[in-house]
Amino acid sequence: MHKIYSVFALIFCLVTGFSALAADSSTNPAPIAFKQESLTIKTVAGKTYPFTVEIADTKEKQELGLMHRTKLAEDHGMLFPFEEGRYVEMWMKDTLISLDMVFIDKTGKIANIVPSTKPGSTDIIAARPDARAVLELASGVTAKLGIKAGDQVVSSYFKP
Repeated sequence: MHKIYSVFALIFCLVTGFSALAADSSTNPAPIAFKQESLTIKTVAGKTYPFTVEIADTKEKQELGLMHRTKLAEDHGMLFPFEEGRYVEMWMKDTLISLDMVFIDKTGKIANIVPSTKPGSTDIIAARPDARAVLELASGVTAKLGIKAGDQVVSSYFKP
């Protein structure tokens, strides 16, 4: 009788274990893939800085953004384009790294920059005034390169 119970217990554990694995894989969707493209910032002082950016062009991608990432190279970033200029509010919830948030108008000019955001914060970070896009760069990059409001972002998303 003990052997029969052990066999049933083993079968039960295997079945429930496989069921749990199957349920877990269905609740954890595949990672979101972001397309990449080149973007350039031209400063008023005449300097040009190239970046490789991931494009957060859907609601799902914009909600995820750079959350859960532990690093971001200085020449990389993420662009959040919007179909039209609008008041934009963002936060750093579940974002593990500090970022420079660059708010861009419809012509590609930088409207304002919020440098060195606080990781994990739910404080609202907003555009001044409306923004057509937000570019997130590694913390300190805008200061290091001298990127300021009024500089031009060159990308397929803007028409100067």
